[in-house]
Amino acid sequence: MFRKLTIGAFLLTLLGAVLAAHAQQTMTYSQARKIVIVAIHDTWPDTEAPAQVNTGSVTFYADGIGYRLPNGKFTLDLRTLGRVTVTEHVTAHGTHYYFLLFNGNDPRAKQRVNPAVNPDRSWPDAINLLALMKWFPDKNPKAMAKAQAFADALNRLSAYARSEASGPEDEWRGFQAKAAAWRGLVTKPPLDSEADRHWILAENAVKEKNLDAAVEHYEAALEIQPAWPTGWFDLAMIYAEQKNFADAADAMKHYLELTPDAPDAKDARTQMIIWEDKAKQQ
Repeated sequence: MFRKLTIGAFLLTLLGAVLAAHAQQTMTYSQARKIVIVAIHDTWPDTEAPAQVNTGSVTFYADGIGYRLPNGKFTLDLRTLGRVTVTEHVTAHGTHYYFLLFNGNDPRAKQRVNPAVNPDRSWPDAINLLALMKWFPDKNPKAMAKAQAFADALNRLSAYARSEASGPEDEWRGFQAKAAAWRGLVTKPPLDSEADRHWILAENAVKEKNLDAAVEHYEAALEIQPAWPTGWFDLAMIYAEQKNFADAADAMKHYLELTPDAPDAKDARTQMIIWEDKAKQQ
C-alpha cells in the first residue's frame, strides 16, 4: 500500500521538490554520471548481486545510458525518460522502501501490490529495470537522500540529452580555461587546506584498500581545487584499478591538460588511449 500523506508530509514533499530542482540545476554533468554509476552498482534489486553490476558495466551516450547485466544489455533513452521523482511504499508485511516514478507512473505498480503477478521478475525494458531499484531506510538512514540524488542525476542527464542544460563539452571548455590560467601562473598556489585533508584521507583509504572511499575523497578535493594535477593522476589510476576505464581516461585527460609538458606526459597519453579503447569494449 502507498502511504497517505499528512499535511506535514505534504509540505516536506513540496520542500523536497524545490530542493531537488535546485540540486539538479547546481549538479554538473560529471557529478550526475558518478551518482548514476554508484547507484546502479550499489542499489540493485535483491535478485541481482551488486558484484555483478560493476562500474564498467555502465556506458554513457549523448542521449542515453547503457548498462550490462548477466541477463542482457539495456539502454535507457534519456530523451523520453520523463520527470523522475521519488516516492515510498510499504508492503503488506510492513517492509518500507523508496523507489522511482517516471512522469508520476510506476511501471511495476501491479507487482508491488501483488508480487505473484510477475513471479519470474522479467525485465522487459530499461525503465522497468530502474523501477526495480529500492532504497530501504531500515538498512540505511540516508536511503531517501540517496534515492533523491539518483533521481536528480537522471533528471540532469535527461535535460542534457534534450539540450536543456550544459553537458560534458561545456564543462570541459570551462576546465580548459581554468587549466590555461593555472599554467600561466609563475608560482602555483598551494593545495587548499580542505582539499589537502581529503588527499590525506584518500591516501589512507588506498592503504586500507578501500578504493571507493579513495575515489570519493579525491573527487571531493578536485571539486575544491580542480587545478591539481596530482589529484587527477591519482584518481585516474584508481579508476583504472576499478576497471572504470572511461572515467580513468577522462581523469588522465584532465591531468594532461594541466601538465602537457610533464616528464611522464607521453606515458600518460599512451595509457589514456589504452583506457579509452578498453572503455569502448565494455
